[in-house]
Amino acid sequence: MPNYQGVWSLSTQYQYNTDWQADNVSPARVAATIAARGLFHLGETANGNVNIIEQLNTVSAGNSTDFGDRTVAATAAGALASATRGVFAGGASNTNVVDFVTIASAGNAIDFGNLAAAAQGTSGLSSATRGVFGGGYTNDEINTIQYITIANTGNTTDFGDLTQARYILSSCGSPTRGIFSGGLA
Repeated sequence: MPNYQGVWSLSTQYQYNTDWQADNVSPARVAATIAARGLFHLGETANGNVNIIEQLNTVSAGNSTDFGDRTVAATAAGALASATRGVFAGGASNTNVVDFVTIASAGNAIDFGNLAAAAQGTSGLSSATRGVFGGGYTNDEINTIQYITIANTGNTTDFGDLTQARYILSSCGSPTRGIFSGGLA
């Protein structure tokens, strides 16, 4: 039985959260299993906005399967993740809801907090610790950049502004820099 005091390795954290005994499994194999899961939010169908979160195995071919549900039905939500937590923010109807899921265990999203500026069409990027949402649309395009600390729940904090108000923009990031580009103005 692992000791759950002090600093935890990723494999120990995974065992603790899932009550999974992996005495003969290497931490690298556990990390690879978690990294093989891709999540996405299905925001809209022909019947309107939905709250469905789907998962797929990124190392093999196959169809997606149900992971769980967001707390709100919304389209055009921003998304970002760390190695352990996925975060979805905003969406159609200009919601300010921010939800999170634990990537290692399928299930419904839990309320994380709220966006400082409610929006749909926002874009997300992240490092291992910080998540950033940029742009979006309320009644007009916005240039707001908001951030969270992924491991802690709570509301977003103002980070600054984009050079131009945009929504449905692209983003990418490294551990030290994030870039927002394109989008509609």
